[in-house]
Amino acid sequence: DSTYVSLHDCISASNGAQGVHVNTHALVVAKNASILGNGQQGCLVVGHYSSLKLHAGVVRLNGMQGLEMRDGGFVSLRAHALVDLNYAAVPLAVQARVDGTGSWLDVEDSSVGSATIAFSA
Repeated sequence: DSTYVSLHDCISASNGAQGVHVNTHALVVAKNASILGNGQQGCLVVGHYSSLKLHAGVVRLNGMQGLEMRDGGFVSLRAHALVDLNYAAVPLAVQARVDGTGSWLDVEDSSVGSATIAFSA
């Protein structure tokens, strides 16, 4: 089974964990979404066939990375999406983490703050 969620002009803020958590066989499309001030990652995308498409949104001021893709997770940033100022305790911290075989970050006309890190499988 697979799951599809579409979020338009929404705010996901001040959650104790992730602002958005996408798991295996799920797709989330977020347009003009604000993912702000969550306790852990702004967006965590885990497992094969798990995808997050962020269009013109912002991921900011979260406790850990703005974006984390693991074990085949895919994130697409479009239309001036912005990922910055996450992991506030570490000024030059990684904003996006890509970890595991098949994980992917695709950025077009968007910005991922100060740093991105990728780990091999």
